[in-house]
Amino acid sequence: MLENTNQFDNERGLLASIMASDDNSIYDSAITLGISEDCFLTPIHRKIFEAMKTLSTKNRPLDEVEVASILQSEEGICEKVNDIRASVETSLHWKTFAIFLIREKQRREIKRAYELFAENPDNLEHGENLAKLETAIMQVNRRISDFPDTDQILNESLEDLKRRIRDRGDIGIRTGFSVLDSLHIQKGNLAVLGGRPATGKTALMLNIVANILKQDKPTPMLIFSLEMTRGELVSRLISLISGVSASSLRNGVIPATDKDKIKSAYAFLMEKSKLFHIVDKADMNYLQMLSYARKYKQRYDIGLICVDYLQLLKPVSKKSIREQEVAEVSRNLKAIAKDLECSVIALAQLNRETEKENRPPRASDIRESGSIEQDADYIIMLSRVVKDTRTTTYNIPDSSSIAKPTIKVHIVKNRHGSVDEDDLIFNKELTKFEIYN
Repeated sequence: MLENTNQFDNERGLLASIMASDDNSIYDSAITLGISEDCFLTPIHRKIFEAMKTLSTKNRPLDEVEVASILQSEEGICEKVNDIRASVETSLHWKTFAIFLIREKQRREIKRAYELFAENPDNLEHGENLAKLETAIMQVNRRISDFPDTDQILNESLEDLKRRIRDRGDIGIRTGFSVLDSLHIQKGNLAVLGGRPATGKTALMLNIVANILKQDKPTPMLIFSLEMTRGELVSRLISLISGVSASSLRNGVIPATDKDKIKSAYAFLMEKSKLFHIVDKADMNYLQMLSYARKYKQRYDIGLICVDYLQLLKPVSKKSIREQEVAEVSRNLKAIAKDLECSVIALAQLNRETEKENRPPRASDIRESGSIEQDADYIIMLSRVVKDTRTTTYNIPDSSSIAKPTIKVHIVKNRHGSVDEDDLIFNKELTKFEIYN
């Protein structure tokens, strides 16, 4: 006996509507709406839907005769299928049946997720179960709809073009660096920023954050730091904004002339405190990050998410091959960008072998790259270089004797345009990137 008799009636109604259709269009529409085998609780109804799925892949009709032929080993199948077909006269109400079944499926998923969440609060997987519960609830909040018509897509595209013309090209995340601003990184985009240790990946990320905070209309930002503490990141931001060396802030030996600069920097960040947020939780997986991101998106309308760094973000499921784990992470970062309608900049480590050759870095140099090259809309590489009038030497080892090394920024992938490169000066004392002259 089913928990809800309406479930039974709606299952029959949808299956009958599909069989009543002159072609397979009702089935196709139901699939795009979100109908699947899990929407059916009655065993024979699920089998009939699976038979329809088989017939559809072979481009055969989905009428009662064809369905019964697929399930001919089932006792009394012809009578059962004919009885279902006779339950409705037309396909007119198919969508009402389908939406009911989808909502009921979502309700069951929320119930299961809540039971997992409440079962054992001390369980190590408690955080993951909470994230799954939030995901199930978010799915319910999403509007069930068919694929948009072409005219709707064209209207949305036209409005987007008008916005671009109105803003005169001033679109996407404005980083304060021309080589990056030319990419016009927008919501839904994933940019990967790669480099070997000490090339300034985290520093460049914080330079971008500081530059955005100084804009007239700053984009709200969320930083996930899986390596450094939030205190360390804030200290670097204070150094960037105040012009006081990071080492002075670390050791506390601060000249009296610099104290007002530090107070001013703190006051500035306090004023902008609703515009940037730092989560410094180590051992975080994708679902936990998604949970944080949703909360901050809802509360602060986050437009940019920074992840430091990609290879430290754990997959939800443990896999035997590390590259598969990193591939799962990169796919999910792209999903976060699309689902939350924000830009994502993810930092990434490069292979040690990169330093053994005198050449610019390549996308394949990303450690455990997996599918990062395919998932990312933009891949940006940093390398320390020495330039003279004729040649450029790449991958120069970090040296304390070079206070302001030259960092070459390589755009090695641009899904929406051409690749490029530019030179910046890295002021290590202030962890600040400056324009190369």
